[in-house]
Amino acid sequence: MADETTKKLLRAIIKRARESVDAAFCAAHSAEVQARLLGCALYRDCATLVLYSSVGNEVATEAIFDHAIGSGRAVLYPRVHESGERLTLHRVRARWELVPGAYTIPEPARDAPECRASDLPACMVLVPGVAFSPDCARLGRGGGHYDRLIARLG
Repeated sequence: MADETTKKLLRAIIKRARESVDAAFCAAHSAEVQARLLGCALYRDCATLVLYSSVGNEVATEAIFDHAIGSGRAVLYPRVHESGERLTLHRVRARWELVPGAYTIPEPARDAPECRASDLPACMVLVPGVAFSPDCARLGRGGGHYDRLIARLG
């Protein structure tokens, strides 16, 4: 993987390019990505799903949330822990339960009960990414939060 200076530069370039893309174009492709995920066997077989709240022109997750809730799946969202070092997971049953949190990204409220990563059954985890390489390496938002969360999930 690239060094931190290179990753920071790549994030800035790619974020700027993504923000310059027409919102309607992004919405159409977001809908396509969500529909493809909803049709895949991995999604059909999962009972628990970890979602992220999209920001800017990231792939939206609202259709996935709506379908998962409607089909009786448990949906968890991360919240940046007070220390800023880790994400905690919290079950969300309605989108209104998400409030602006760290970095103004919608997340469960501070008083939402935590679901310990070590207690979760096998689940599908969707993570945001600034970019992905052909071999599936992920360049994230820059905090390393999801990398640490995934390591805790095993």
